[in-house]
Amino acid sequence: MKKMLFLVFLIMSSLIFAEDKSNYLGQEPPGTKEKVFFPGVISAGLYERDIAINNEGTEIYYSLMVRGISVIMVTRLVDGNWTESEAASFSANLSYKFAEPAFSPDGKKIYFLSTAPRKGEEPKPGWGHQHIWIADRLENGGWSEPYEIGAPVTSDDGQFFPSFTKTGTLYYTYSPSSDPLKPKLYRSKYINGAFQEPEELPAPVNGSGSIYNAAISPDESYLLACVQGRDFNKDPKIPEYFVFFRNDDDTWSEPVNLSNIIDKEGSGAISISVSSDGKYIFFSSDRGDFASKLEGKRLTSSTITAVFNSYGNGYSDIYWISTDILKNLKK
Repeated sequence: MKKMLFLVFLIMSSLIFAEDKSNYLGQEPPGTKEKVFFPGVISAGLYERDIAINNEGTEIYYSLMVRGISVIMVTRLVDGNWTESEAASFSANLSYKFAEPAFSPDGKKIYFLSTAPRKGEEPKPGWGHQHIWIADRLENGGWSEPYEIGAPVTSDDGQFFPSFTKTGTLYYTYSPSSDPLKPKLYRSKYINGAFQEPEELPAPVNGSGSIYNAAISPDESYLLACVQGRDFNKDPKIPEYFVFFRNDDDTWSEPVNLSNIIDKEGSGAISISVSSDGKYIFFSSDRGDFASKLEGKRLTSSTITAVFNSYGNGYSDIYWISTDILKNLKK
């Protein structure tokens, strides 16, 4: 009888573990030590950053930037296998730049940065005039034509890097045209199917230097952000990842530097987000060195190509780590 109970326990344990892995794309989730996310499929040697996963865990969207283009790629789970990544339908126009995908809490919309011109405007090359755009999920599983988010979030200035709480409040970066190197963080509550008048986040979130590409936790208890040029930066010239904890009275804690915990080997903060269940942090890092990965190898064209097409070559890769790293920091 004991042997039978033990066997049942082993079977149930294996099923639970398998289910947990399937919820996270067949990978064993990380603990308090970061891991490369989906090596060879998403983190594959190009410049990858930003990430959005649908509620079912069957689609992964991420930004890919290479040789002047910036597109949002998608890989899908089909018949137990992940498809080769391709540009999402709303991101396939190479005349413009697309990045920073984020799902609405119900998964029926995807928000993202686009440099496409708004209605009545002329196209402008390059970065610096980006806005937040939306595509709606269609009944066939595809996406509608993208459209700009509109007032009151949009203005003539730039907006980018959308992030959502589970109640639909939108957090984003606002870049004033008068001083684009001094971006600020804003939020807009979602009430009765509409975004409300945006509000600038108070100090110490907004302040001196630059703060941008910030992600709010689903329960709105903390904010992760890239911060540069403040007194609490180790090196004011290098952006670093910080966390701000939100208090019960809607004020914010002083920032806590995460560079001793994540991206210790990186050269600067790039992009960060939180999984929809609040369990994991995703962040981008350009750690690694192409030449050092070739040391000791015979320098054939195939070897060089293989090393170039792998993570850790000095381009940005996506990493993930458990949000357990934040528990002691809040204290």
